[in-house]
Amino acid sequence: MFVTPHGVLGSLIFEGVDRLSGNRRKLGQVLYWLVTMPVAFASHFLLDRIPHYDFIITYPSLAQGIVRVIIDILICWCILVGFTSNQSLVINIRDAKMFLAAFVAASPDIITHLNKLLNVPYTSGFVAFHDSIHTHIKVGPVIGWSTQVLVVLLCFWALTMLRKNKG
Repeated sequence: MFVTPHGVLGSLIFEGVDRLSGNRRKLGQVLYWLVTMPVAFASHFLLDRIPHYDFIITYPSLAQGIVRVIIDILICWCILVGFTSNQSLVINIRDAKMFLAAFVAASPDIITHLNKLLNVPYTSGFVAFHDSIHTHIKVGPVIGWSTQVLVVLLCFWALTMLRKNKG
C-alpha cells in the first residue's frame, strides 16, 4: 500500500488509544508507548494483506519512484494536518505523537526501501518477512487504488467521528 493509508490508520490508532486514556496523563503516556506504537506498526501488515496496487520502484532508476513517494507522503501529511488540534502548521506534543504513530505505521515500507536501495545491514530478514505478508492476489490499478482510497476514507470518517465526539 501507499504511505497514506498506513499513516492515516496509524493516526486513527493513536486517536483511539488517546481517547481511551482520557485526561489521565500518565496512563496516556503508558498506553502511547505500550499500545499505540506496537499496534500502529502491526497495522501495516494487516493492510498489506488487503489486495492493493503499489508503485513499482525500480532501484537502478529511482527518480520517478522517489517523486511518487514524496507526493504520497505530502498527501498523508496534508490529511493529518487537518486533524491536528490547532489546525495550523505549528504542532503541539499531542499532534507530534499522532504524526509519530503515522510514521511508525508506515515504517515497514521505509525499512524495506532502505534495504533495497542501500542494502542496510541486518534488515534482509525483516524485508523477507514483510514481502511474505503482502497479499499475492494481483489486482490492477483501478481496483488496487480503490481499496486504498476506501481505507483512507474509512479512517478519515472514524477520525472525524472521534474528534467530533471528543469531550
